[in-house]
Amino acid sequence: YKGMKLHVEFEPQMLRDVLVMSGASETRQTVSQIPGDNVNRIVDMAAKYTKLEEQQTQKVQELTEKLASAEKELSTPFPQEEEFERLSLRSAELAVQLAEDAEKESQENIQNEKDRRIHTILDEQPETPCAKCFFAFAKKRLQPPDWLWPKSAEQNAVKLLIDKGFTKDDVASTMMRFSPMVPSREDVANIINAYTRQAASCR
Repeated sequence: YKGMKLHVEFEPQMLRDVLVMSGASETRQTVSQIPGDNVNRIVDMAAKYTKLEEQQTQKVQELTEKLASAEKELSTPFPQEEEFERLSLRSAELAVQLAEDAEKESQENIQNEKDRRIHTILDEQPETPCAKCFFAFAKKRLQPPDWLWPKSAEQNAVKLLIDKGFTKDDVASTMMRFSPMVPSREDVANIINAYTRQAASCR
């Protein structure tokens, strides 16, 4: 019928006959018990099938047009590509410059704190016995004009304070507040732990 196959099937589960119209797809309708009504059903099925085919064809055409448009857009050079590359390069340069400025500022802050601590050791009176012992040790090693304070001095100061009987907490607090190396809490903990492990192994 109109280029489509048409036949009748019996569905045993539902105990009924159905009209089956097939082409690129398939439509089904229950057979009517009213004489002549099945002709109208076949006409209706064909009309629905034709309409469905037209809708599917239209969708395929729309998708084809969208695909062609997308391919054309992708093949077209980016209008602001040069500007984008220039701005990206400038952004990368600024990021490097900001990182360098931050590092420079950090080093300046550390140097300023180091100078402040050296003046504290040389000019002020310590507040605790542990700090007093550290100040006495540091004054003998800080020599003008460079006021050098190597890492070995840091380690020797920790060793002296622990050997004098001060607790790890007192030693850590003193080094964190006054050491010219301006160490982090982790740096101080590592030095203390390394010395205490070494001392324990020697025993």
